[in-house]
Amino acid sequence: MSTSNSRASAQRKSFGSESLRPNFLMEMGRHQLAIAAESTRTLCSRSEALRKIQQEAAHDASVFHAETGQKLFDLKEPAELLALQSELMRFALRSAGSYWQKIVANAMNTQVEMMASIGHVLQSEKEHGVKTPMEMFQAAIPPLDNSFHVIHAEDDEKRLHS
Repeated sequence: MSTSNSRASAQRKSFGSESLRPNFLMEMGRHQLAIAAESTRTLCSRSEALRKIQQEAAHDASVFHAETGQKLFDLKEPAELLALQSELMRFALRSAGSYWQKIVANAMNTQVEMMASIGHVLQSEKEHGVKTPMEMFQAAIPPLDNSFHVIHAEDDEKRLHS
């Protein structure tokens, strides 16, 4: 029991050293999971901002239409009705433009934050000396001159006849 504990503690101590390198597939999975977690966090926070934009637009429309409904009962002349209709159109156009401008700005901020969060993950790995999955993959592949051997037709015939 004590030997397994001492062996586990020795492995934990030497994990950061060059003698015990992490498994390539494990490191690639960890890398992808770190990026996915950071991206999900960003998406969730930006979704909250989107819901806030929608809630503000709905609230503003609710207040405006309630006030407009009250004004309808106070009208005395046809010109006032035309003025109220033009006010409704002006509000609809202004609020729609503002709403979509905020939505597009939120989408752009989401993209910027997504790229920044991925850059943050990659930078923190670089600062800690962790190789990227592509660097680890390239290091795991043997040199190309040893990987490919030219097989001549005569060699194939000798193998077939023997």
